Amino acid sequence: MISLTTILSVAAALVTAQEVKAPIPAAVTPQLEARNAFDQQGYTLRIDAPDLALEGEPWRVTIEVIVGPERGVELPLWAITSAAVEVEARPIAERVAGVLALAPLQRVSTTLDLSAWVAQRAPDAPSTFNVRHGLGGESRAVQWLRRAEKGIDFMTLPVEQLGDYQVVLSTTAGSMWLELWSDVAPNHARNFLDLAYTGFYDGSKFHRVIPGFMIQGGRGGDGRQAPRKVNQEFSTRRHVAGVLSAARLGSDVDSATSEFFVMHKPTPHLDGQYTAYGALVAGYPRGLEVLESVVGSVDANMKMLNELKKAAPIDDRNGLVQMALHSPNPPQSIVKATVVKAPSKR
Repeated sequence: MISLTTILSVAAALVTAQEVKAPIPAAVTPQLEARNAFDQQGYTLRIDAPDLALEGEPWRVTIEVIVGPERGVELPLWAITSAAVEVEARPIAERVAGVLALAPLQRVSTTLDLSAWVAQRAPDAPSTFNVRHGLGGESRAVQWLRRAEKGIDFMTLPVEQLGDYQVVLSTTAGSMWLELWSDVAPNHARNFLDLAYTGFYDGSKFHRVIPGFMIQGGRGGDGRQAPRKVNQEFSTRRHVAGVLSAARLGSDVDSATSEFFVMHKPTPHLDGQYTAYGALVAGYPRGLEVLESVVGSVDANMKMLNELKKAAPIDDRNGLVQMALHSPNPPQSIVKATVVKAPSKR
């Protein structure tokens, strides 16, 4: 019989991917008049800008040009610089003279950290802006979020001010942007904000993932114990996809600490029995995509178990086997939790 240890070790195997960066080959020749890249033949141009820009965090925009096999092309030199990035139809940097001459089948890709530009935005600037490449193409909406001020004590902040703050979980699968329901669960919202603000969740893992149910995380990233317990705050809020709720110890309804779960599918039997205290921001659909990605991290575990069961009897109701099945492979982590100001509603 195959041991449970073998199952667990296989289920916990790490799969890593390394980013490969290639040099950017190009030739500079005299000035060329800018032309619309999408009216020409012979190459494609892409710009990839993250749809969340957090104050004080990297905001990396990637520009890529791929030349077709028929002939070379010439582009303005600024086409692969920060000057190619337009916000509300205006370039964010000065455009320099020069031409980029590219050969057939040549591929040019560059990634720019534009966090310095994000940091210069005025406090009263709109919370969303549109990005596109200066040579054409569709624009992309980006949500700009400002950090919470320094020196906040969320454990003593008046309840009516808790709603001014939200949390972005930057995970290995992408960003999850969460609003908090301080109107129905003020103490849970306060606890979550404090733990995120003080770095408790940084480096922690989603340790339990059950497709069709939820993803669970929230243990201290550096091994710290949760600083407090929180009593139940049951409400009529339903446990539907994207809802943030508090984990607890067994049947003790007043034993919530730092651990939380985010619902994958509606689970009515939790309604009124567990404290729902927030949700993925509805206006940011990328959050649900990230949720699905984390859920998908355990797909291979069940396939692996089914293959092992062909060779030996395995009780998949065993607690250790269940732990292995629900452990993400590869691991899914919260790289950083950031408390941000809730965008003004205007």
